[in-house]
Amino acid sequence: MQAAKNHIYIVLGTKAQMIKMAPILVELQRRGVPYTFIHTGQHKETMDDLIENFAIRRPDMYLYQGPDITRLSQVLPWMLRILYKTVRHRRQLFARKGIVLVHGDTFSTVLGALIGRVCGLKVAHVESGLRSFNIFHPFPEELTRLM
Repeated sequence: MQAAKNHIYIVLGTKAQMIKMAPILVELQRRGVPYTFIHTGQHKETMDDLIENFAIRRPDMYLYQGPDITRLSQVLPWMLRILYKTVRHRRQLFARKGIVLVHGDTFSTVLGALIGRVCGLKVAHVESGLRSFNIFHPFPEELTRLM
């Protein structure tokens, strides 16, 4: 009897994440490896062109459909809304056992890691930049690396 393979869930939300993860998404597509692309909506308006330019398929799910999250005052309500939605619909969102891939040092990274863990999945973090050990420089990136 063959063991079931874990599914790959890729959670991205910013332009920088898309640019850096595009080669991985392209390679997964090229090899026919199934994955679920989950978009946090942090930079939805500005990522559509990148998705098209890299010839990556559209996200399977959008966790947030509003305007881009560009101010710190927007972050907490956005994160809480997505956490609530994810916990309520976790069986639909994460239908199979698997691993959540997150990238970088953004609030979407923290959010992806949180929803993965809250839903009982393993989380893999792909690159987060260099540590400064000063939470105010660069801010908020150093803070999100700590989280």
